[in-house]
Amino acid sequence: MRNRVIDRDNGLDQAALHGLDPDHPMPYIMADHLEVHHIIKADDDPSRRMDMTNLITLSSHTHALAEQGKIDKDALLKIAKDNCYETNQ
Repeated sequence: MRNRVIDRDNGLDQAALHGLDPDHPMPYIMADHLEVHHIIKADDDPSRRMDMTNLITLSSHTHALAEQGKIDKDALLKIAKDNCYETNQ
């Protein structure tokens, strides 16, 4: 599943690509140290654990920010959903 999400997201940090990183407000792309983030935590909703619209590619930096609540969860959900729609996954 991890590889499918990263492939869907073209191997790019989606928070950075969409300018959601508060430390770097200008859009940039980061391709190193990619991680797949559960936007809605699996503990909060186990049914979304493997849901492609709940998974998004982030760098280790933006993943940590997302876990701390410093990146808008609703924005990440929209990006993941849009990416699924664009690739029909």
